[in-house]
Amino acid sequence: MNLPSRMLRVLPAGVDLRTAALIEPAAVAWHAVGRAGDVAGKSVLVIGSGPIGALAVAVLKRAGAGRITAVDVQAKPLEIAAAVGADHTLQAGDADAINAVQADVVIESSGSHHGLASAIQGAGAAGPWSWSGCCPPGPSRS
Repeated sequence: MNLPSRMLRVLPAGVDLRTAALIEPAAVAWHAVGRAGDVAGKSVLVIGSGPIGALAVAVLKRAGAGRITAVDVQAKPLEIAAAVGADHTLQAGDADAINAVQADVVIESSGSHHGLASAIQGAGAAGPWSWSGCCPPGPSRS
């Protein structure tokens, strides 16, 4: 793989590759939660429980979020999300359950237009949401 040198960083002494591999997704998760504002005591819906979503769950738990619901299409990411602090997990295909959440805050980290639609549906009327997934073009709507 060839990358521009401006995209590369020298690892500080003592930082192993496993830790280094978590720095960027952890920073994205931390930033997404920070953009959502004060989450203490609030219900949060996390769409996408891959590395960034699971790390967002951990950051939310640390920040004192109330009920955290994690959503994903795969079982293993949901297991990980539960292990790091999600109070409830939902399969992404269960639109009715996702729509019923009506969270105070939504973190979208799926990178899917379906996930983005779920985030919008699951957001409460006044709740902020933070979008950290980069979505490919979705179906056009007229």
